[in-house]
Amino acid sequence: MATPKDTKPEITTITNDNLLVLKANRKFKGAEIEVFSSSGYLVTSKKLNKRKVIIDFKNVRTGAYLIRVKKGKTQEEFSFTKQ
Repeated sequence: MATPKDTKPEITTITNDNLLVLKANRKFKGAEIEVFSSSGYLVTSKKLNKRKVIIDFKNVRTGAYLIRVKKGKTQEEFSFTKQ
């Protein structure tokens, strides 16, 4: 089932790939954000208390990460690569 583009969370990276900014619409407020390494290890999890959250990748290894945003039955996944 396709999700309209304006309802999906938006990912932005800043500061030399060390910070990830996730902006979401109101329906994702209160969602759980999980960050997994490429090996499936849960790196961190956060609650989306507002419409924007910043995840700091400064102290993690370079590589690919999966960011999962879920609230109820709705779930979106994004990839992030720290170089």
